[in-house]
Amino acid sequence: MKKKVLLATFALLLVPLILVLNKPRYPLAICAIFHNEAPFLKEWIDYHHDEMGINKFYLYNNNSTDDYLSVLAPYMKSGVVQLIDWPSIEENAIHGFGEFQQVPYQHGAYQHCAEKIKGQVDWIAMIDIDEYIVPNMSAQAFYKLLEKEKKEKTGSLKIYWKVFGTSNIYTLNEGEKLIDHLVMRASEEHPWNFQIKSIHQPKALRRPLVHEAKKLHKGYLKKSLPKELCRIHHYWTGTENRFWEKRKGFTKEAAISFLEELNRVEDLSIQAFRLTEEKQ
Repeated sequence: MKKKVLLATFALLLVPLILVLNKPRYPLAICAIFHNEAPFLKEWIDYHHDEMGINKFYLYNNNSTDDYLSVLAPYMKSGVVQLIDWPSIEENAIHGFGEFQQVPYQHGAYQHCAEKIKGQVDWIAMIDIDEYIVPNMSAQAFYKLLEKEKKEKTGSLKIYWKVFGTSNIYTLNEGEKLIDHLVMRASEEHPWNFQIKSIHQPKALRRPLVHEAKKLHKGYLKKSLPKELCRIHHYWTGTENRFWEKRKGFTKEAAISFLEELNRVEDLSIQAFRLTEEKQ
């Protein structure tokens, strides 16, 4: 009899331990693929780590030739960043879901990440290095929102863009932050502000694409977060200098018109969010 009681007591004590051991280590992580973006990695990681409380980044290096390793080294040493080399070779590509040259490798990286992190991460944001998650609430409240969505079997959350322009700034001085100075964006009616990126539950995800989940496992839902709750700030142009260096597909007249559209509205919401987090 005593033996049965002891076994029952041990089992009761073991249940909470099993639950803790099975709990994903990270409530929210980020997966991103990058190519020659060393100057922008530190600010992007620091914002999401310091302001959003994200402690794990799965970063896929696609054929970079710049000094990305020296930027990432301290984050890799601390375990915040896990770096995966992801060259543009056929075995890293998933075809059939996008016309741009690098998209198959991005799809391949996302699929690899989703499968790799199951059981380790509750939610994974699949975004680019020029995209910043900006909740219209505290980071703590945002995590509570994610927990609520998890209980409701939401497998994928779509978050709308806010697309920012150059703010007529040619370049940034050393130490200046992109998000402090690029504060002009397109109007809400701009078609790019109806584009989305997504945060997924890895266990729900069957086929992630660049912008959203193509397929989820049975029983999970896709939802769009209302714009007033959270946005993805997309600094697509960067500064004037970066825009003119990288966006060579525009004629001069088309580029000027495009930049005017993206520099229409002052938006300080990311500054307000950072101020909120500093007061926490």
